[in-house]
Amino acid sequence: MVCLLLLHIFFKSPSNNKLFMLNDRLNNAVITSEDEGKTWTAHTTSFTPSSISHHPTIQLMLLAYDQKHLSLYLSKDFGKSFKKLLSGFKSNRFLLEDFKL
Repeated sequence: MVCLLLLHIFFKSPSNNKLFMLNDRLNNAVITSEDEGKTWTAHTTSFTPSSISHHPTIQLMLLAYDQKHLSLYLSKDFGKSFKKLLSGFKSNRFLLEDFKL
């Protein structure tokens, strides 16, 4: 069996050194580790995670952008689930402070 992943960027949480994340554009997934990369869990998303950011102080909060559909998504559980915040969002830069979370 061949497993194909298209890993875009490797992320480390700014507020917790044990939290790591990868976004897999090919399989529409976010892959997370809560133990410094010893184990990994893939979470399938309903969108293509073009870019993802950790919240600077809230450890399990992620903000993801789907460039193809110009949509912004929020996860409060470290990628296990996402809620769409905005559609038609054309910037690839965003600030979590702009949203009432």
